[in-house]
Amino acid sequence: MPTRFPMPYPSSWYAVSASTELRRGQVKRLQYLGRELVAFRGEDGEAHVLDAYCPHLGAHLGVGGKVQGDTVVCPFHGWRFAGDGRCVEAPYARTTPRCSTGSWATVERNGMVWIWYHALGAPPDLEVPALPEHGNPEWTPYRQYRWIVKSHSQEMGENSADSAHFLHVHGTLGVPEVSAEVTPEGVFHAVNRSRNKRFGKVVDTSVDIRIHFPGYSIIRFTELAEVLLLASNTPVDEETVEQVFFFTSRKRGNPLLRALVSQMFMREVARQYEQDMPIWENKIHLPRPVLCDGDGPIWQFRKWFQRFYPARPIGGTTLPVPAAS
Repeated sequence: MPTRFPMPYPSSWYAVSASTELRRGQVKRLQYLGRELVAFRGEDGEAHVLDAYCPHLGAHLGVGGKVQGDTVVCPFHGWRFAGDGRCVEAPYARTTPRCSTGSWATVERNGMVWIWYHALGAPPDLEVPALPEHGNPEWTPYRQYRWIVKSHSQEMGENSADSAHFLHVHGTLGVPEVSAEVTPEGVFHAVNRSRNKRFGKVVDTSVDIRIHFPGYSIIRFTELAEVLLLASNTPVDEETVEQVFFFTSRKRGNPLLRALVSQMFMREVARQYEQDMPIWENKIHLPRPVLCDGDGPIWQFRKWFQRFYPARPIGGTTLPVPAAS
């Protein structure tokens, strides 16, 4: 395990591509979860994700591979692989080899392609919730921001519960009130109430945060404009995460004023995210931090997050378990 973050990859659905970035008949090279992967969209329009290396002689299916029907074709010898990873043809062989490359459970929802990861190989026990706002004509198309961060998803998600950092990092007018609960559906739900200065005026704000699982969060803002943020968080390797923000806003009021206010608000949220990055990229994970009153529901978040780690240790390493609060 890396020394900064002694936690493995958490079990989760992870976004690996925007739907618009994977066209019909396209093959796309991916690098996530410390692995080489390949995504392709067959002629039937369905998206698939496989391990990248051909089991024949190790060629990378994402470098020179192409789509034929609903299969991906290896660029080296023309072997074809279906969406479930099975080899369905070796064009010069009398008998099709009985082999496959690893395949990933894949769903396409909310304009994104998601794959399921579990450290012990268990099938999905969670669903990617469908957003009624996606594709709704009353809401704008996504506006996207993307970052590569040297951190771990647990460390980054913990910010939602950390009350005091909003004052010292983001300049709120006082320490916000952060309340949290785990819903009956298993979602970590936090509400952040704070006082901020916007456009020369002091305003009270309330932000609704719902973390469904490590790779998927929904954040709703109602300050000045109604804005929804779908945040995906996908590990690239043990100490690197790709963070993507997809913003959409409700089409209400004067369209020019709404667009201006919404875009300024989205840029402000992105700016505050970038204020956190130097801290994330240089801090370490402390399994037993010294906390004080006013820090917010950090222990509650950590206890909730434990459910996404395997039940038994990996490689003999004991996972950190939070103490009672």
